[in-house]
Amino acid sequence: GAATGRVEWSLPFGTLTSITAYRDNRFHRLQDQDGTEADGYVLETREHDKTFSQELRLSGDTGSLNWITGLYYYHNDTERGDVVAVGNDFVLAPYRGVTARYHNDITTESYAAFGQATYHFTDAFSTTVGARYTSEQKTSDQDTIPLTLVPYTLHLDPSWTSFDPAITFTYQATPDVMAYFSARQGFKSGGFQSLPNSPVIASIVYDPERVHSYELGLKSRWLDEHLQVNLALFRAEMNDQQILTLPSAAFTFINNAGKTVTNGLDLSVTAQITPQFRVDWNSTLQRARFEEYACSTCTPAYNYNGNQQIRSPDFQTSLVAEYTQPIGQLGDVRLRGEYFYQSEEFFDPANQKTRGYYQPAYGLVNARISYLPPGGQWELSLYGKNLTNEEYFRNIVPIAGVTGVGAPGDPLTVGVALNWRM
Repeated sequence: GAATGRVEWSLPFGTLTSITAYRDNRFHRLQDQDGTEADGYVLETREHDKTFSQELRLSGDTGSLNWITGLYYYHNDTERGDVVAVGNDFVLAPYRGVTARYHNDITTESYAAFGQATYHFTDAFSTTVGARYTSEQKTSDQDTIPLTLVPYTLHLDPSWTSFDPAITFTYQATPDVMAYFSARQGFKSGGFQSLPNSPVIASIVYDPERVHSYELGLKSRWLDEHLQVNLALFRAEMNDQQILTLPSAAFTFINNAGKTVTNGLDLSVTAQITPQFRVDWNSTLQRARFEEYACSTCTPAYNYNGNQQIRSPDFQTSLVAEYTQPIGQLGDVRLRGEYFYQSEEFFDPANQKTRGYYQPAYGLVNARISYLPPGGQWELSLYGKNLTNEEYFRNIVPIAGVTGVGAPGDPLTVGVALNWRM
């Protein structure tokens, strides 16, 4: 269940807003983790999560200056239990027939103060400056019987603080052309290992993730708004990026990559060629690489410097064409074609080009024909997805020394859809 309350007070110098939220959530899953007919291992998870948050913010508008400031409080209690039942076909023979039990009570308490102000120097030029200070503490009380069947208990209580500023410059050159530049810092708190196989692993708290991002962009409309072109150059410098790995089929481990840098370009073009025919093209070209991610004293040692960041293909593009044909008083018929392409994608920092570890480049073709009656209250469509029946994975979890467990993409799919608008 969930409940949210919002109250606003109008004051002589601004508006005071209070937002209170509470959520109580229970989760239960029973999952065949190896994803095959083999008797590998089954994971059962039960989780009870309770969250309370309170935000107070004061905002105002004084001519050329718009501003907002506030305080935020967050509290979360999570009680989680995991049971791993290992079958007779598990890849690591010593663990066959073993049942492991993990119990973890996690409490998170976070306080933050924030503020942002936008000043309009002229009708065309403005600057926005903001910052947020966060103080967060987490506690973890673990009671575990791992796959080694050597039980342990553990108490951890790390805390972190972060000051994250941001600034944006905006210039409206003409009513149809706007340029901007932004620089900001982000923070993601650290945490605890999931399903650790020993107290040594369980006691390793991974560090917070911090990112400095920069973006230079242009948003524009041309040819009497028949052509829209948006362009953005971006750079992200990430320190201590949190990376999930599976050193073996027996447990997971999260560590930190020292530094990851991404440079890229986003391009979005929309062309209204005729009143009935529109084309949309979106592309992202990027280079996301680990610059500092090596350990010579680890077992086993690794050096991923220069490798492609996981789940970050160098190139993605999509092309959508849509044509609407009026059929008199009967309504409209709409034809839509889609093409999506992405370059190879890695799911492990070692960038292994082994079947089951990574996703080679692939393309998808979709099509749809729809009938819309006058008034547009409902829409009847015949659609086809992945018309070339491309085999690909949406996600892969590589298991070191074995293979990967993947979530395959949809195969060739044909269907009928009826959408009704109330």
